[in-house]
Amino acid sequence: MYFELTMPLLQMTPSRIALKLVFFTFGFMQANLIARLPRLIEMLSMDNRTLGIAFFTVALGSVLSMPVAGWLTARTSDRSLAMVALPVYFILFPLIPLMPGTNEFVGFFLILGMGSGMFNVLMNAQAFIIEKELKKPLMTSFHALFSIGMFAGAGCGSMFVKLDFDVFSHMLIICIASISVLAFALRYFRDSTTASERQVFSLRLPSTSMLGIGTIIFCSIVGEGAISEWSTTYMVNVVNVGQVLAPWALSAF
Repeated sequence: MYFELTMPLLQMTPSRIALKLVFFTFGFMQANLIARLPRLIEMLSMDNRTLGIAFFTVALGSVLSMPVAGWLTARTSDRSLAMVALPVYFILFPLIPLMPGTNEFVGFFLILGMGSGMFNVLMNAQAFIIEKELKKPLMTSFHALFSIGMFAGAGCGSMFVKLDFDVFSHMLIICIASISVLAFALRYFRDSTTASERQVFSLRLPSTSMLGIGTIIFCSIVGEGAISEWSTTYMVNVVNVGQVLAPWALSAF
Protein backbone atom coordinates (compact mmCIF):
# COMPACT_ATOMS: atom_id res chain seq x y z
CA MET A 1 0.00 0.00 0.00
CA TYR A 2 2.85 2.41 0.87
CA PHE A 3 4.41 1.77 -2.56
CA GLU A 4 1.12 2.47 -4.35
CA LEU A 5 0.62 5.76 -2.49
CA THR A 6 4.15 7.11 -2.95
CA MET A 7 4.72 6.22 -6.60
CA PRO A 8 2.45 8.98 -7.99
CA LEU A 9 4.25 11.49 -5.77
CA LEU A 10 7.65 10.33 -7.00
CA GLN A 11 6.49 10.88 -10.58
CA MET A 12 5.52 14.52 -9.92
CA THR A 13 8.44 15.91 -11.88
CA PRO A 14 9.07 19.69 -12.08
CA SER A 15 7.83 19.76 -15.67
CA ARG A 16 4.63 17.97 -14.69
CA ILE A 17 3.99 20.33 -11.78
CA ALA A 18 4.70 23.34 -14.00
CA LEU A 19 2.25 22.18 -16.66
CA LYS A 20 -0.44 21.52 -14.07
CA LEU A 21 0.00 25.11 -12.94
CA VAL A 22 -0.42 26.28 -16.55
CA PHE A 23 -3.67 24.34 -17.01
CA PHE A 24 -4.95 25.67 -13.67
CA THR A 25 -4.01 29.25 -14.58
CA PHE A 26 -5.68 29.06 -17.98
CA GLY A 27 -8.97 27.91 -16.41
CA PHE A 28 -8.61 30.46 -13.63
CA MET A 29 -8.31 33.34 -16.11
CA GLN A 30 -11.26 32.22 -18.21
CA ALA A 31 -13.54 31.90 -15.19
CA ASN A 32 -12.63 35.38 -13.94
CA LEU A 33 -13.59 36.80 -17.34
CA ILE A 34 -16.90 34.91 -17.41
CA ALA A 35 -17.63 36.12 -13.88
CA ARG A 36 -17.49 39.73 -15.09
CA LEU A 37 -19.53 39.28 -18.29
CA PRO A 38 -22.74 40.66 -16.72
CA ARG A 39 -20.91 43.88 -15.87
CA LEU A 40 -19.34 44.07 -19.35
CA ILE A 41 -22.81 43.66 -20.86
CA GLU A 42 -24.02 46.60 -18.76
CA MET A 43 -21.04 48.76 -19.72
CA LEU A 44 -21.53 48.21 -23.45
CA SER A 45 -25.35 47.97 -23.41
CA MET A 46 -24.96 44.63 -25.16
CA ASP A 47 -27.87 42.35 -26.08
CA ASN A 48 -27.81 38.55 -26.10
CA ARG A 49 -27.46 38.43 -29.88
CA THR A 50 -24.22 40.43 -29.80
CA LEU A 51 -22.88 38.43 -26.89
CA GLY A 52 -23.62 35.21 -28.79
CA ILE A 53 -21.72 36.56 -31.80
CA ALA A 54 -18.79 37.41 -29.51
CA PHE A 55 -18.76 33.82 -28.16
CA PHE A 56 -18.87 32.55 -31.74
CA THR A 57 -15.87 34.67 -32.72
CA VAL A 58 -13.87 33.26 -29.82
CA ALA A 59 -14.50 29.75 -31.13
CA LEU A 60 -13.81 30.85 -34.70
CA GLY A 61 -10.51 32.44 -33.74
CA SER A 62 -9.52 29.31 -31.87
CA VAL A 63 -10.37 27.04 -34.83
CA LEU A 64 -8.44 29.27 -37.24
CA SER A 65 -5.35 29.46 -35.06
CA MET A 66 -5.02 25.81 -34.02
CA PRO A 67 -3.75 24.51 -37.41
CA VAL A 68 -1.30 27.41 -37.53
CA ALA A 69 -0.17 26.59 -34.01
CA GLY A 70 0.35 22.93 -34.92
CA TRP A 71 2.35 23.94 -37.99
CA LEU A 72 4.45 26.41 -35.99
CA THR A 73 5.18 23.83 -33.29
CA ALA A 74 6.16 21.19 -35.85
CA ARG A 75 8.33 23.51 -37.96
CA THR A 76 10.03 25.55 -35.25
CA SER A 77 9.63 24.90 -31.52
CA ASP A 78 7.14 25.00 -28.69
CA ARG A 79 8.88 28.06 -27.25
CA SER A 80 8.34 29.88 -30.54
CA LEU A 81 4.64 29.16 -30.27
CA ALA A 82 4.66 30.42 -26.68
CA MET A 83 6.21 33.69 -27.81
CA VAL A 84 3.31 34.16 -30.23
CA ALA A 85 0.46 32.92 -28.02
CA LEU A 86 1.44 34.69 -24.81
CA PRO A 87 1.27 38.29 -26.13
CA VAL A 88 -1.94 37.60 -28.07
CA TYR A 89 -3.84 36.14 -25.12
CA PHE A 90 -2.28 37.19 -21.84
CA ILE A 91 -1.25 40.76 -22.62
CA LEU A 92 -4.49 41.63 -24.45
CA PHE A 93 -6.64 39.97 -21.75
CA PRO A 94 -6.95 42.99 -19.38
CA LEU A 95 -7.81 45.32 -22.27
CA ILE A 96 -11.23 43.69 -22.83
CA PRO A 97 -13.18 46.16 -20.64
CA LEU A 98 -11.58 49.11 -22.49
CA MET A 99 -13.34 48.32 -25.75
CA PRO A 100 -15.36 51.42 -26.79
CA GLY A 101 -18.26 49.55 -28.41
CA THR A 102 -19.80 46.20 -29.23
CA ASN A 103 -18.13 45.89 -32.65
CA GLU A 104 -14.71 46.36 -31.11
CA PHE A 105 -15.65 43.93 -28.33
CA VAL A 106 -16.59 41.23 -30.86
CA GLY A 107 -13.43 41.81 -32.90
CA PHE A 108 -11.30 41.67 -29.77
CA PHE A 109 -12.88 38.33 -28.83
CA LEU A 110 -11.80 36.97 -32.23
CA ILE A 111 -8.17 37.84 -31.47
CA LEU A 112 -8.54 36.48 -27.94
CA GLY A 113 -9.85 33.21 -29.38
CA MET A 114 -6.78 32.96 -31.62
CA GLY A 115 -4.48 33.30 -28.62
CA SER A 116 -6.56 30.79 -26.67
CA GLY A 117 -6.41 28.26 -29.51
CA MET A 118 -2.65 28.55 -29.87
CA PHE A 119 -2.09 28.18 -26.15
CA ASN A 120 -4.38 25.15 -26.02
CA VAL A 121 -2.23 23.44 -28.65
CA LEU A 122 0.90 24.33 -26.68
CA MET A 123 -0.44 23.00 -23.36
CA ASN A 124 -1.65 19.73 -24.81
CA ALA A 125 1.59 19.19 -26.74
CA GLN A 126 3.50 19.54 -23.48
CA ALA A 127 1.11 17.11 -21.78
CA PHE A 128 1.78 14.60 -24.56
CA ILE A 129 5.55 14.88 -23.94
CA ILE A 130 5.10 14.09 -20.24
CA GLU A 131 2.78 11.19 -21.04
CA LYS A 132 5.45 9.66 -23.28
CA GLU A 133 8.14 10.13 -20.65
CA LEU A 134 6.19 8.53 -17.80
CA LYS A 135 4.52 5.92 -20.07
CA LYS A 136 1.06 6.41 -18.55
CA PRO A 137 -2.14 8.27 -19.51
CA LEU A 138 -2.08 11.68 -17.81
CA MET A 139 -4.05 13.96 -20.11
CA THR A 140 -7.21 13.80 -17.99
CA SER A 141 -5.27 14.83 -14.87
CA PHE A 142 -4.04 17.97 -16.63
CA HIS A 143 -7.52 18.86 -17.86
CA ALA A 144 -8.83 18.29 -14.34
CA LEU A 145 -6.55 21.11 -13.20
CA PHE A 146 -8.17 23.34 -15.83
CA SER A 147 -11.58 22.58 -14.31
CA ILE A 148 -10.25 23.22 -10.80
CA GLY A 149 -8.88 26.52 -12.08
CA MET A 150 -12.33 27.39 -13.45
CA PHE A 151 -13.88 26.55 -10.08
CA ALA A 152 -11.38 28.71 -8.19
CA GLY A 153 -11.54 31.49 -10.77
CA ALA A 154 -15.31 31.77 -10.51
CA GLY A 155 -15.04 32.13 -6.74
CA CYS A 156 -12.29 34.70 -7.18
CA GLY A 157 -14.42 36.62 -9.67
CA SER A 158 -17.28 36.69 -7.18
CA MET A 159 -14.91 38.10 -4.55
CA PHE A 160 -13.75 40.90 -6.88
CA VAL A 161 -17.40 41.81 -7.58
CA LYS A 162 -18.12 41.81 -3.84
CA LEU A 163 -15.14 44.13 -3.24
CA ASP A 164 -16.48 46.45 -5.97
CA PHE A 165 -13.39 46.31 -8.20
CA ASP A 166 -13.84 47.79 -11.66
CA VAL A 167 -13.46 45.24 -14.46
CA PHE A 168 -10.18 46.62 -15.81
CA SER A 169 -8.43 46.53 -12.41
CA HIS A 170 -9.78 43.03 -11.83
CA MET A 171 -8.55 41.71 -15.18
CA LEU A 172 -5.17 43.44 -14.80
CA ILE A 173 -4.52 41.87 -11.38
CA ILE A 174 -5.47 38.42 -12.65
CA CYS A 175 -3.30 38.85 -15.73
CA ILE A 176 -0.22 39.94 -13.76
CA ALA A 177 -0.61 37.03 -11.35
CA SER A 178 -1.08 34.58 -14.23
CA ILE A 179 1.95 35.84 -16.16
CA SER A 180 4.04 35.38 -12.99
CA VAL A 181 3.00 31.72 -12.84
CA LEU A 182 3.65 31.22 -16.55
CA ALA A 183 7.10 32.83 -16.34
CA PHE A 184 8.01 30.06 -13.90
CA ALA A 185 6.30 27.27 -15.83
CA LEU A 186 7.72 28.11 -19.26
CA ARG A 187 11.22 27.28 -18.06
CA TYR A 188 10.18 23.62 -18.05
CA PHE A 189 8.58 23.59 -21.52
CA ARG A 190 10.33 21.45 -24.11
CA ASP A 191 9.99 20.91 -27.83
CA SER A 192 7.38 18.32 -28.80
CA THR A 193 9.17 17.55 -32.10
CA THR A 194 12.81 16.78 -32.87
CA ALA A 195 14.87 18.39 -35.63
CA SER A 196 14.50 15.27 -37.83
CA GLU A 197 10.73 15.22 -37.34
CA ARG A 198 10.50 18.87 -38.40
CA GLN A 199 12.25 18.10 -41.68
CA VAL A 200 9.63 15.52 -42.68
CA PHE A 201 6.61 17.42 -41.36
CA SER A 202 3.72 17.89 -43.79
CA LEU A 203 0.05 18.82 -43.53
CA ARG A 204 -2.42 15.99 -44.10
CA LEU A 205 -6.13 15.36 -43.95
CA PRO A 206 -7.45 13.71 -40.76
CA SER A 207 -8.13 9.99 -40.82
CA THR A 208 -11.63 8.51 -40.40
CA SER A 209 -10.94 7.61 -36.77
CA MET A 210 -9.65 11.12 -36.09
CA LEU A 211 -12.82 12.60 -37.59
CA GLY A 212 -14.89 10.39 -35.31
CA ILE A 213 -12.99 11.51 -32.23
CA GLY A 214 -13.23 15.11 -33.40
CA THR A 215 -17.01 14.82 -33.75
CA ILE A 216 -17.35 13.52 -30.20
CA ILE A 217 -15.17 16.35 -28.88
CA PHE A 218 -17.16 18.90 -30.90
CA CYS A 219 -20.46 17.74 -29.40
CA SER A 220 -18.97 17.78 -25.92
CA ILE A 221 -17.53 21.28 -26.26
CA VAL A 222 -20.81 22.67 -27.65
CA GLY A 223 -22.57 21.75 -24.42
CA GLU A 224 -19.70 22.70 -22.15
CA GLY A 225 -19.16 26.06 -23.85
CA ALA A 226 -22.84 26.97 -23.86
CA ILE A 227 -23.23 26.27 -20.15
CA SER A 228 -19.98 27.81 -18.93
CA GLU A 229 -20.00 30.96 -21.09
CA TRP A 230 -23.69 31.78 -20.60
CA SER A 231 -23.88 30.75 -16.93
CA THR A 232 -23.34 34.12 -15.26
CA THR A 233 -25.45 36.00 -17.82
CA TYR A 234 -28.30 33.50 -17.34
CA MET A 235 -28.13 33.76 -13.57
CA VAL A 236 -28.30 37.56 -13.64
CA ASN A 237 -30.84 38.09 -16.45
CA VAL A 238 -33.14 35.07 -16.00
CA VAL A 239 -32.77 33.83 -12.42
CA ASN A 240 -32.37 37.43 -11.19
CA VAL A 241 -29.55 36.83 -8.74
CA GLY A 242 -26.91 39.47 -8.08
CA GLN A 243 -23.59 39.64 -9.88
CA VAL A 244 -21.83 38.50 -6.69
CA LEU A 245 -23.68 35.17 -6.61
CA ALA A 246 -23.83 34.54 -10.37
CA PRO A 247 -20.27 33.16 -10.73
CA TRP A 248 -21.08 30.38 -8.28
CA ALA A 249 -23.27 28.79 -10.95
CA LEU A 250 -20.08 28.39 -12.99
CA SER A 251 -18.30 26.92 -9.97
CA ALA A 252 -21.12 24.41 -9.52
CA PHE A 253 -20.87 23.40 -13.17
